[in-house]
Amino acid sequence: SCPGSPPCEKAMALRRLCLVGLVAGLSATDADDKALQQRLVELERLVSDQREQLASQQSDFDHTQELIAEVVAARHARKLTAAAAGDTTTLPPSIHGATNGKYREYTPEESTAGAMDHMWLILCGALVMFMQAGFAMVESGCCRAKNVQNILLKNLTDVCMGTVGWWFSGWAFAYSGPYEGDFIDNQFIGYKSFLGYEFLAYRDDKQMEPTTNMLNWFFQWAFCSAASTIVSGGV
Repeated sequence: SCPGSPPCEKAMALRRLCLVGLVAGLSATDADDKALQQRLVELERLVSDQREQLASQQSDFDHTQELIAEVVAARHARKLTAAAAGDTTTLPPSIHGATNGKYREYTPEESTAGAMDHMWLILCGALVMFMQAGFAMVESGCCRAKNVQNILLKNLTDVCMGTVGWWFSGWAFAYSGPYEGDFIDNQFIGYKSFLGYEFLAYRDDKQMEPTTNMLNWFFQWAFCSAASTIVSGGV
């Protein structure tokens, strides 16, 4: 076959197509190789970041372990020091501090807890005491104007006489004890602390030591006087 004949032209066209396909395939392979290389670079970067994060976390973990070891060692040293000096946690606390090896100082936690208890009960007792004024207003509004003075005098008398009675014998009967566990020993009525007796305690060296009896007496007195006002107001 000679050049220029139809078979030759077909063969040439086929060769051109093959060359174009080969070039296109090589171009596509190059593009795929570049994309693959970019992915590999990104993966290497991610692996490097993960390694850095792991190294940082390991460093933080080691530092935390060192701190824990220091705290444990310090606590152990304090225990050894307390054991060498003698354990005083079993001794009763005193406002006069550590004296004669029989008493110890109040810890900061005990001092804070005691102050918070006192403030809370005094506040609650004062709020209950103000119920007297509320009952006086209610009872005055439920009667004729000519009887208002009598109602107010009755409420004042309730408070005054209730206070005297609560101090004389009410607290002693209700809360004085003596107790066996959580119950009064005779299972009926208390028979101590009449007239405020044992509201203060004394140490072996005759130093005065406060108790919580006065605080509890005030808190329960507020309810005692309010209860008597409720009954008299209902009558």
